[in-house]
Amino acid sequence: AKHPDAAFWTSLTKMLLAEGHKPALLGGEAEKPLGQEVASALHAHPLNLCGRFNVEELVTFLGGLDLLITPDTGPMHVAVWSGTPVLNISVGPVHVWETGPFAPGHHALRAGIECVGCWRCTRPHMDCRELLSPGKTARIALDLLHGRIPTPDRAAGCELLQSGRDHLGRYALRSLFGADTLRDNFSVFWQNFFTTLFSADDAGSVSRTFADLSAKHPEAAEAFALAGRNLVIDAAKRLKKGGTMLGDDADWWRGFAPEVRPLSGYLHMVVQNSDGVPRRAFEALELL
Repeated sequence: AKHPDAAFWTSLTKMLLAEGHKPALLGGEAEKPLGQEVASALHAHPLNLCGRFNVEELVTFLGGLDLLITPDTGPMHVAVWSGTPVLNISVGPVHVWETGPFAPGHHALRAGIECVGCWRCTRPHMDCRELLSPGKTARIALDLLHGRIPTPDRAAGCELLQSGRDHLGRYALRSLFGADTLRDNFSVFWQNFFTTLFSADDAGSVSRTFADLSAKHPEAAEAFALAGRNLVIDAAKRLKKGGTMLGDDADWWRGFAPEVRPLSGYLHMVVQNSDGVPRRAFEALELL
């Protein structure tokens, strides 16, 4: 679900070839059939390098590329850290804030719909795949290869993000098309929350982030407050009953609204990793 199919790669490769570029198909042993299918459709078998390299050879080869176009893969992160420019096709059940290129100056292209960033698609059709077409990907890739700044009309219905760092030096993604999704606002809020939690930073940044989110999305902020209240009540009830918060319910954290799952998921791990020691459960409740 996270990887485009052969038809996508065939069309994309054809468009890059038509513009005078020299694309190569990369993959491991598992991608050999896919590479062969694409190469056969293009009548260009020399382009297919799937399964040709060991890890050391792959690193060397990546270093010579002008751009690596890839979904969420291990070689993407290898390319990022070795300095090869990356265009990450963020499609399917992935969250670009967790799976995108982490070093500054790289790019991620994703569908411009609210549900992007899921870990399990619940829609009848994977809309994000349909929006992220080979033509849009090719236009963005060509802009990056030729040093042009991509504009929204080059990939209508999609969002282009650039990796970087914020004022505290933390990982950040900046939308080059000016999009500002609700999910991204919540991502920034939770980033500030956990930064404050683990580094004793100014807690005011959490309040400011939430105030900003409330101004942009008042209904979502209200729903967030209600979800947080429900999380506190449920956790307190479980503590009263048995001294542990979660018992044996492996899906406890999923029972809450998506807005608060970063915290319910973290609390779940805190208690699980301590084998349900009551003291740790109460520490978790303090966070709430």
